[in-house]
Amino acid sequence: NFTIVADKTALNTAITEAETYYESIKDSNPTAAAALKTAIDDAKEKQGNADASQDDVNNALSVLTTAKTTAEQTVLTETKTALNDAIAEAEAYYNSIKDSNPAAAATLLEAITAVKAVKDNADATQEQVDAAIADLAGAKTTTEDTVLTETKTALNDAITEAETYYNSIKDSNPEAAATLLEAINAAKAVKEKSDATQAEVDDAIAALTGAADAAYEAQGLKRITLTEQYGTYCLDKDLDFSETTGLTAYIAAGYNKTEGSLLMVKVTSVPAGTGLLLKSTSATGGDFTAKMITSSPYIYSNLLTGTTAETTVSASDFILGEKNDKVAFYPAEDGTLAAGKAYLKGLAASSARMAISLVFDDEATAISDHIREAVSDGDWYTLDGRKLEGKPTRKGLYVKNGKKIVVR
Repeated sequence: NFTIVADKTALNTAITEAETYYESIKDSNPTAAAALKTAIDDAKEKQGNADASQDDVNNALSVLTTAKTTAEQTVLTETKTALNDAIAEAEAYYNSIKDSNPAAAATLLEAITAVKAVKDNADATQEQVDAAIADLAGAKTTTEDTVLTETKTALNDAITEAETYYNSIKDSNPEAAATLLEAINAAKAVKEKSDATQAEVDDAIAALTGAADAAYEAQGLKRITLTEQYGTYCLDKDLDFSETTGLTAYIAAGYNKTEGSLLMVKVTSVPAGTGLLLKSTSATGGDFTAKMITSSPYIYSNLLTGTTAETTVSASDFILGEKNDKVAFYPAEDGTLAAGKAYLKGLAASSARMAISLVFDDEATAISDHIREAVSDGDWYTLDGRKLEGKPTRKGLYVKNGKKIVVR
């Protein structure tokens, strides 16, 4: 009599591989792991059964192989979902820093782009997806560390600036100085904390900036910071810019659609909530102060809309920007504009233009350049170039004999 023993070599190997894979996914993918465990247990039953036929062993091997393949596909799908979530999180972080930390943001964007290629690859392996998740996590952590270092430097600069201002007012305004000193000391504690988080550093800068602004306002001044030569603002105080050096304030008084140009008129005093364009004599902007006043001056014909709260903008609106070294108002994308800014609301450029250029009235030929028609002596014109029949009957800013005239 002969006893035929089934060959279980392939089944033994498959069980070992399946158990190793099961151990690697049982915590991160419990559902897929549970289904695989059932197939492993059934296969081990055939492995330990001396009477199992070759057909029984082969069937167990087939079931186990299929179960492992199914588990791998399930895990890959779930991991691709996790990859997609990681990309969304990294993109949200990128958008939060792209303006304030452009260099760090650019490096992160490269990593995001590379990982998206893996996400979109239908044939990507589990190893490739796992590596993409790890690479993106590493790039985001590196970027966060870079931003935190840069922000701590900004915090240190803010402390130095606040201390300088504190020393200048501690004798003349001790009450405001004392409040500012408290914020300085609190900011120093965060600066010296080796494990300070990004949120703690951001909050320290915001608190110190707020305390410094309050100290300036206690002196009857409003502090304004430009990070570039041009910026739009909507300030919360009635202000006088007549004694502000290095900075000029403008309103948008007229729009020439034919020329695609906006006439920017210099103003020296403005009421709170006015949409303004501020222009620095320096390409990098700087810190400036304007006097707070109580006269609540009147502004004529301003096309700029100020944002006192975060505001929704669309493609029919225009926001200040720079493209190809040209500062102008460009169509906004659907989204939001931060509080304290200004924009052109629903002002459409001509179909041939996708930008509205700036013409400044304190430049020598600004009025004549903006109004292209022949101007006869004694004729009255609106700032957008329309000739009036006789003297204007409504209050506002007009042009006569090439000069601006306010009709009250």
